[in-house]
Amino acid sequence: MRILTIIITVMILHTNSLYSQVSISDKGEQTAHESAVLELISDDKGLLIPRMNTSERDNNIPVDSDAKSLLIYNEQTKCFETYINDAWHEIWCLGEWICGVDFSYQEYNYQTIKIGDQCWFAENLRATKFNDGTTDIDKPATDISWTNAGTSSNPAYAVYPHADVDGCEDEDCVIDIYGILYNWHAVTHEIEGDEALCPEGWRVSNNDDWFELEEEVGISEGGYGWVGTDEGSKLAGNEDLWGETTTIATTGVFGESGFNGLPGGGRYSNGGYGYVGERAGWWTSTIGGLEGDAIYRHLHHDEGGILRHWIDQGRGYSVRCIKEE
Repeated sequence: MRILTIIITVMILHTNSLYSQVSISDKGEQTAHESAVLELISDDKGLLIPRMNTSERDNNIPVDSDAKSLLIYNEQTKCFETYINDAWHEIWCLGEWICGVDFSYQEYNYQTIKIGDQCWFAENLRATKFNDGTTDIDKPATDISWTNAGTSSNPAYAVYPHADVDGCEDEDCVIDIYGILYNWHAVTHEIEGDEALCPEGWRVSNNDDWFELEEEVGISEGGYGWVGTDEGSKLAGNEDLWGETTTIATTGVFGESGFNGLPGGGRYSNGGYGYVGERAGWWTSTIGGLEGDAIYRHLHHDEGGILRHWIDQGRGYSVRCIKEE
């Protein structure tokens, strides 16, 4: 009789579980969310799904058309797989990169952001070598040598002086916040016929890339000069760096795009620096304007829009990489 009672009790509990919401928790008794049949609750453990190779999957799992959404991890292909429409399909595979995930380049992990159909670095470039991994970009030691690099079309980079950047006591601090400033000759430098500043599969954004980005955040007008009303604010980020009471930070749409544009200032052709904390500038890879000029984009702390213009190629500005299609 005692054995029969135990069996009946187990059967009742099992039957009830078929029609209940279930939570499994290592934090004491918890109630499953109303949207879930099963909720796992933990802040220090994960879920291990079944792991097997392709042969084990095909020979051991009794799948049919009712098994759609069955999930496994294939240790042979290093892929998460699901069974749908009488076939196994890869969901995501190790080594397969998607926009929005950090991208590693020269021992640094860049945040990335998808805006419309484009995938951008969400940080300014900080590379000190070209993408062959061995060719150093020159860092002129004096104002004169910086000027000479520009006039002789030699690639060069610079870091804004840390003494002029609030909260920074060394150069690494400046790079961590604002990245590196490049002259335009570094932007367009080629190795074996290919653009060499951004990682393979990426390139320095060109003028058309910026037009598309600007259209995505709300600018439809063409031409050059200041355009838009608050779209520059959408592209900006970190209001503490811009100043909480500035025009760009008080539009109501500040930082909305995720582009995270920061006021890293720039370097003049004569070697001087200016406007960190007030202005952001990015080169495009597009030549334009007067002879010796190239197209760039500019945000200003007292403007909500975006400046499209051209400027001397010997100046130093930030760079954003964009994923090639």
